[in-house]
Amino acid sequence: MRVRPFIFFIAVFALLVLPSAYASAAAPGQSKSPVSVSSIQYTSGKDRSRIVIILTEKTDYRFNPTFAPLALQIDLNGAVLSPALPQFLPVNDGRVKGIESFQYAVASAKVTIGLEKGMDYKVSFKDTEGFVILIDVAAKKAATDGQAEKKAP
Repeated sequence: MRVRPFIFFIAVFALLVLPSAYASAAAPGQSKSPVSVSSIQYTSGKDRSRIVIILTEKTDYRFNPTFAPLALQIDLNGAVLSPALPQFLPVNDGRVKGIESFQYAVASAKVTIGLEKGMDYKVSFKDTEGFVILIDVAAKKAATDGQAEKKAP
């Protein structure tokens, strides 16, 4: 019996490629959903403002400071914004102008924190039931060179 080359090629292709494609597909009910940004909150105190970004679990993220306008952008890869989140939170407390969030790809979100001039920020994390990103914004401390000022005689 003679096997035709075209049929042989199709059979080999089916045996090598198709099983691996089906193996990588998740079974129904077991698909991994993207991480959700469930809440963005802020508080303003006497000497600092705190922004809290709450995610359902840890995801890839990257911080990008921008200087014109002064802002901190947080790219959250593999994350989707909750439909309940507002796109813009006006803060206007003298340190933070506002917080903007938007979905820029199917599973990538961005949070932008607009900062006033002369502000500095510190980022920390909590890995609790979800994943929490904390951003504290305060005025930059005056730089000193460690020498006492000399008084004119």
